Amino acid sequence: MNKLGTIVLVALFGLCVLSPPASAGGALTSSSPSAGARVSRAPEAVKLTFDRPVRDGGANVVNVTGPDGTPWSSGVLGVDGNVVTAVLSPLGPEGEYVVDYAVRLGDPAPLTGQLRFTLTKPGPAAQKQAAPKTTSPQTWAWLGGILAVVVTLAVGAGVLQARRGRR
Repeated sequence: MNKLGTIVLVALFGLCVLSPPASAGGALTSSSPSAGARVSRAPEAVKLTFDRPVRDGGANVVNVTGPDGTPWSSGVLGVDGNVVTAVLSPLGPEGEYVVDYAVRLGDPAPLTGQLRFTLTKPGPAAQKQAAPKTTSPQTWAWLGGILAVVVTLAVGAGVLQARRGRR
């Protein structure tokens, strides 16, 4: 190998060894509710704050899943600088909620992550589900009417069958 080839190889090797590692692509710096938080009042939104501005344009995703596996994200997502806000549907049962996110910062690949918070009291949706279902008087009237028609038809069919049997 000639002297020039050796110098080029040594220079390339030096660049590879001495060059700093690539940037990790940003990081989540805070959230509301915060990771691991125990909240008694159901939040209306989840806010994620990053160390760099977030690209707006529909490539960002934030999903919130409840303790029973029900999704609680409304699909409405806002970006303001380095803050992403995900509007939630009214939360349901108490328990652990999981926030999964994939956001585009400056890099082509999205920054992904997960955090959890615990709702210590049932949210508005759980309270609506827990309300007892009542049957209106009109429903009972309809059911009673249908039952009366069925009984009348059955009795009529029995009488008709008895008359035919006597002949």
